Amino acid sequence: TLRMRPPAPTISRLILQDTLLPCGLEMKRGDRAVLGIGACCLDGEYWSEPYRWNPDRWLQAGFVKPFFPVFSAGARSCIGERFARLEALVALIHLSEKFHIDLDPACRNQVVMKQVVTVQPGNLRIRLRLR
Repeated sequence: TLRMRPPAPTISRLILQDTLLPCGLEMKRGDRAVLGIGACCLDGEYWSEPYRWNPDRWLQAGFVKPFFPVFSAGARSCIGERFARLEALVALIHLSEKFHIDLDPACRNQVVMKQVVTVQPGNLRIRLRLR
């Protein structure tokens, strides 16, 4: 889900010195580089069937994780990455032990994402049914 709907759609960095990128683009000191995370995570060059939600792809033997910058990387990466992953896992485990989780049929293929600082679903409704 993070690959298809990254919570922060871009990463921005200030260029500190004149730099020539491998693609031939020259960036000057003071320029701002912006990486479109959503575009990277849906690029068919790196992901087979990029618009298909397939959590099993991560479990396939021989699967090589392509470029996945959702939490950024390096010294300025998201300090909450490990916590966010653990928190989501714990929440899903607790919910799935007690409930069947279904997407409300009225929302199928119609979820609207709104962007504030992070991206949030604007009209997502789910149904919880006791197990």
